[in-house]
Amino acid sequence: MSYRQTVRNTVQTGTSNFVGITLTSAVVSLTALPLVATIPLGLAAVVGGLWTSCLLLGVALVGLFQFAHTAADRGVGISAFPHLIGAAKRPRVGLELGVGTFVVVLGALMAGLAPDGVRAIAVGVALSVLVCWYLVVALAVPELGTGVAFGPALRAGADRFARSPTTAVWFLLLSTVCAAVAGATVVTLLLFLPGTLGLLAAHVAADVASADELQTTGGEAET
Repeated sequence: MSYRQTVRNTVQTGTSNFVGITLTSAVVSLTALPLVATIPLGLAAVVGGLWTSCLLLGVALVGLFQFAHTAADRGVGISAFPHLIGAAKRPRVGLELGVGTFVVVLGALMAGLAPDGVRAIAVGVALSVLVCWYLVVALAVPELGTGVAFGPALRAGADRFARSPTTAVWFLLLSTVCAAVAGATVVTLLLFLPGTLGLLAAHVAADVASADELQTTGGEAET
């Protein structure tokens, strides 16, 4: 796959869907409110706030992924409202994604409570799991964006990760660059970063899937 072409396609699609990116980014960012509201209330409240935020985040991400997948597939401007509303009306996959995210994030936070002798190792493992979760979910956008059940969608993302680890690393690095640029202001971080990363993930996952199909077709033709 051509990484330059993937970035170009993402920019073109994003330009046509500026409003949709802003809307989906805002919805995803708002899911952090329960967590933020519980921070002054103590540890138990924070865990409850994290649980609520993760569930809301899962549903919001499915809506974002549906929008991003459709926009990337069509390459034109589309409305984000139907996808966000659809994810809210059929929240099962989103809630399952939220539960998985909660477990991974809570595990990463609890790693910081490990004894001094193993804390560095525990934190390193936890961060690695967190990064892998991000990449697997991102590479599952085509399935999560088309209503596939959560388990098969996650397996598809993991399969793409295993088949093309170089692409996964490239996507992670580009995500970091996007986060650094968006972090220049709170507005750009909250109103553009989630939608931009979702759209980029949709293009990357679609390109990996297309490359796999070409390889499979080529192998069958040779056979």
